[in-house]
Amino acid sequence: MVGNTLEQEIIGLYNADMTAAYSINEIATRLKKKYPYINKKVSRLIEKKVLNKTVIGRSYLCSINLDCDEAILLLSYNDMESKREFLGKNKKLASFLDHLDTNKKRFLIKACVFINDVLIVVTDGSALALAAQALKPKSQKTMFLDEDMFLSYLVDHANKDHVVLYSFERYYEYIKEIEGKLRLKHAKIV
Repeated sequence: MVGNTLEQEIIGLYNADMTAAYSINEIATRLKKKYPYINKKVSRLIEKKVLNKTVIGRSYLCSINLDCDEAILLLSYNDMESKREFLGKNKKLASFLDHLDTNKKRFLIKACVFINDVLIVVTDGSALALAAQALKPKSQKTMFLDEDMFLSYLVDHANKDHVVLYSFERYYEYIKEIEGKLRLKHAKIV
C-alpha cells in the first residue's frame, strides 16, 4: 500500500475537494480521529511537502501540494481504489474501458474521467471526431473533449464527484495546470 491508512484518509479529503484548506482540527474532526494523532501525521506530511501549510495566527491551514510527486502518488492511489469500486458496480463501463484501452493509441486518448454521471474522454484534437464516432458507448452520457475543452470543463466541475478511469497522473497534471483558477472559483477556508 502507498502511504499508510491514515495518510490515505487524510489525502482522501483532498481527492474530494482539490481546493480545500483544512486546519488540523478540521481534519481530525472530519476523520473522527484524536487531534494529537492527526497533528503528528499532518506535520509529517507537511515536512515531506505532501501538504502545504499557510500560517494564520497561531494555527495553520493545510492544502494539497500538487508540485509534490508523493502527493500525486497518494491522490492517484485513492483514485485507483475508487476506480476499482466504481467499475465493480458498473460492468458496462468496465467493458467500454477495455475497448478504450485497446484503441487508446489509435484515437490518441489522453485521459478518461467520470464526473457527475458523465463519462469524459480526453483525446487529441485531431482524433476527436473519429474517437467520438468509433468509441461512444450506447447507454452512457459521454463527452469527447480535446485538452483545452477539458481544462475549461474542469474549472467548473473539478470539485464534483469524480472517478479517474484512465491516466491518473495526467489528470493531476490537468488539475495542476488550472489550480489557480480552481482556487479562485471554488476555494473555501474551513
